[in-house]
Amino acid sequence: VFVPSAHQAQLTATELIRLSVAAHGSAQMFACQSSDHGASSSGELSESVRGLLSTEHAHTLEFGIGVLHGKQPAALQRELVRMFESDRLGVLVATSDQAWKCRARAQLVVVKGTEAHDGVALSCSQSSAHGRTGRELPLFHILAMVGRAGRPLMDSS
Repeated sequence: VFVPSAHQAQLTATELIRLSVAAHGSAQMFACQSSDHGASSSGELSESVRGLLSTEHAHTLEFGIGVLHGKQPAALQRELVRMFESDRLGVLVATSDQAWKCRARAQLVVVKGTEAHDGVALSCSQSSAHGRTGRELPLFHILAMVGRAGRPLMDSS
């Protein structure tokens, strides 16, 4: 799932858990493989990387959802991508700038908005919605995000 900002990434991950629990009674739809059948995803991180997690991020990892954004240390970003690619995470919520940095493949890509938030309010003539901040992402940026799904030479399913 690609989102416009780091804040939206965390909100989206938390909302996915909430919606899954409301619909199914648990967040089992995000359950993933584990090398130790009882281990949580955050438990699989190295001690040095685990120390880089926020409380909210550690919570979403318990449900198999990783949050990836540019404000994180590179070691944590690499570890989250590795966990996603090895099916330790069922969902990876990433900021749109990660489309260029993250080479992970996915079976499904969701783009939650085509706007990059830069904190600058646009005038009504520049924006169709009042109070919107940011700028529209260029088409090639959106294609880079969508291009993560169904890569024939990389995805065997």
